[in-house]
Amino acid sequence: MFKLRCVVGAVAVFAALNFGRAADDTFDLRGPAPQKGAQYITAGKLTVKAADATMTRGKDVVKFKLTLTATLEETVTVQEVSGRDVTKCAVKIDKDRVETAGLAKDAKFTETSVLEKETVISVRDGAKWKHALASGKPTELQLKELAERGGVEATDALYPAEKVKVGHAWTADAGAFSKLLGNSLSDMKGKLNQKFVRVEMLNGEQVAVIESQGKVSGKMKGNGDPAPDADIELTHTTWKSLKTGLAVRESFAGTVHVRGNTKDGDVVTALDIKGPISGESTTTLAEKK
Repeated sequence: MFKLRCVVGAVAVFAALNFGRAADDTFDLRGPAPQKGAQYITAGKLTVKAADATMTRGKDVVKFKLTLTATLEETVTVQEVSGRDVTKCAVKIDKDRVETAGLAKDAKFTETSVLEKETVISVRDGAKWKHALASGKPTELQLKELAERGGVEATDALYPAEKVKVGHAWTADAGAFSKLLGNSLSDMKGKLNQKFVRVEMLNGEQVAVIESQGKVSGKMKGNGDPAPDADIELTHTTWKSLKTGLAVRESFAGTVHVRGNTKDGDVVTALDIKGPISGESTTTLAEKK
């Protein structure tokens, strides 16, 4: 009898917690505006595995399998906010590097960003961002990388302005996905079909799960002039905190096709890469001291 009473009691508590939910079963997927002083930690990894790569220089053609892994870890402190936009922030770049393998047998090459371990102060200037080191004078290579950085952009364009129910579907512009790709593409274009598939618990907080599919295209940053073209077809999942509005987890998988020319003096090399691509990232609020 005691066990039966426990079961009945548990059901009663569950019903009390959920009773009336159907009357307001809509959710704000955009979440609250960013807060001045907020600090969060982001960690992301992007992988291209065993892609078909071809380098052509005149009559010489080299074909090989290319594998690369890009890792980015940053600590972001919001310093100024205007409405729902961050207008000034400090970003400590804890880790930013790319490991490449495939051109030569058993050879691996790791390229570390010239901004790794630096703190960058970013200020919004209209629709663009201006970046500077928090301390010290930047080198020429650092100046070039600072010029190609993005900023902390609002993701409101990816989500409906009104509250929506589970099952709601919509189409969004692909440009807001730049962060997940490590801000490696400029002039991003494309549309993504998105759907709010469920609400669940993740690491002790309630999150909305949004699934997206589509194709994006753009120019590869930091890869010569003119920059190579890139097309990415992807399936993407976001776990978005309903309390903070942060995308606490993101993952995607698909295919990438990069093509373009690189120039070394008067020598032009044509590059074509096509293969599987995947990525994942997490964002967590830093504990206030």
